[in-house]
Parts: sequence; C-alpha cells; structure tokens
Amino acid sequence: MEVYIQNDFPGYYTKVYAFDRTADSRRQFYYMEGGNLIKETQVEGEDSAKPLFIIPTNMVNEFMLAFVDALNKQGIKPEEDSVIKGKLIATEKHLGDMQSISHQLIDFITNKKEVT
Repeated sequence: MEVYIQNDFPGYYTKVYAFDRTADSRRQFYYMEGGNLIKETQVEGEDSAKPLFIIPTNMVNEFMLAFVDALNKQGIKPEEDSVIKGKLIATEKHLGDMQSISHQLIDFITNKKEVT
C-alpha cells in the first residue's frame, strides 16, 4: 500500500489517498463511502480518485503524532522499530560473548585456568 498526501491550499485541507498498484501499473484507490471501505481502480487518463480522508491542514501534524501514538499503544509499530530491536538484541548478545571471551583471556593470562 502506498499513501499520497495532497495539500489543497485554497481550502486549507489536506487530502490523504491510499492505493495499491495493480500488475499493469494502474492504481486501486481506497476511500470511505457510507461507512464502507471502497476499492476503485483508477481509469487511465482520469483524475477521479477520492481521498481516504480529508483533514484541516492545521491539524495534520498533531493528528499524525496522535495516530502513531495510538498505533504504538496497540502494539502496531513501524518495521523500522523491529529492525532496531533486533539489532539491539544482537548487540547485547555480542557484548555478552565478548565479555565472556575477555574474562577467559584474563584468566588465561593470569594463569588462573585454561581457556575453553
């Protein structure tokens, strides 16, 4: 899914479009109508796509921060968060391994016991 954001300056609104690309590179737009999610394929040469939602431009930043916060509270996090968490776990394991190796090396140097 891709998201496109368009500022409508005369009306001071921001339109948010959500769409998928089809195999033939057309776009299938999502929008709400009568409480139902509609998926409509854009006809080539037409600019009839409807936005998923419209928000006053002066509320966009505040809304997006609140939206991301709400997703985080539900456990939905960006893929980047998972990558960072995975790297942190790997780093902690590596540091633990290095600590063990350094203790064994110190013990070997001071003739306390053999390196395993």
